[in-house]
Amino acid sequence: MDSRDRIPVTGNMSLNDSYVASLGIRMLPNFADPYHHRAMTMGEIGCFLSHYAIWQEIVDRQLASSIIFEDDIRFESNFVKKLSDLVNEVDRLQVDWDLIYLGRKRLKHENETWVEGSQFLVNVEYSYWTLSYILSKRGAEKLLKGEPFGQLVPVDEYLPIMFDRHPESRWKEAFPNRDLKAYSIAPLLVYPTHYTGEAGYISDTESSEIVPDIVRNASSKDGKTGKGSKEIEIDDKISKIELPALGETGSIPATTSASSSTASQIEEIGNNIGKEFHSEL
Repeated sequence: MDSRDRIPVTGNMSLNDSYVASLGIRMLPNFADPYHHRAMTMGEIGCFLSHYAIWQEIVDRQLASSIIFEDDIRFESNFVKKLSDLVNEVDRLQVDWDLIYLGRKRLKHENETWVEGSQFLVNVEYSYWTLSYILSKRGAEKLLKGEPFGQLVPVDEYLPIMFDRHPESRWKEAFPNRDLKAYSIAPLLVYPTHYTGEAGYISDTESSEIVPDIVRNASSKDGKTGKGSKEIEIDDKISKIELPALGETGSIPATTSASSSTASQIEEIGNNIGKEFHSEL
C-alpha cells in the first residue's frame, strides 16, 4: 500500500442489537452517563468501535506512534509547527509516554501540573472528549489488554480510567491494570468545530438510540434482541497519521474516513509532518 493511500478504519457500520451482542459487548453494570443519567447509546458504541479498530491496527501494523483525529474538529493556527515543537521537546526530555492529548475537554476543577522542564506538556487529569491524541504502540496494547467489550463505557471515560485519573472508583475497579502513561499538550492544538447549542452542532453519540437490554444487562449472556432498538447507520469518523521514525523524512501514511474538509486538512498536515519531523515520539 502506498504511504499516501487513505483507507477506512471501520467504514460505514450498521449497528443493531444482534451485531453488538455478537461482539460480546456488555455495558459496565453500574455505568450511567454523568450528565444525562442514562445508559450508553448505540452511537457511543460505534464511536468506541472506531477507536478500538485503530488501536488494533496500530498493534497489527507495529506502528511506533500514531496521531488519531476525529472529524468534527478544527486545528489551531500553526498546528504543524507547534506539534513539531512538542515532538522535539518530548524527545529531548525523554518522556516515558503512552498517550498525549492534542484535543480534549479539560474540566475546570482539575489542577494539572507541568511536566518538569517542559514548555508544552502537562500531567493530564480527568478529561472528556477524544478529539485528537497521539498514541504509542505500547499504549494501544494497554488499551486492548483492558478488554473493554465485556464492561463497556464511552471511550472518553475509558481513557481516564486506564490512566487512573477517573473519579468514579466503582468503574475503575473493573479495570485493574490502569497504568497508561498519559499527558496533554497545553494549550491544546485541536478544538471542536461546534459546541453544544451552537448552530450546526450535531452529535452522532448523543442523538442515537439507547442500547438495548441485552447490552445493558451484564448477567444476560443470551437473549432476544432488545425491544425498541432500531438499526442505525454509524459513519466512522476517525483519522490517523503515523509519525515518521527517528531520522526519517518523507510522506506519512494516512488512514481516514473523515469529512472531505477535515480530510484535506489532514492530508496537508501529513505532507508537512513528513517534511518537518525528524524524530519519533
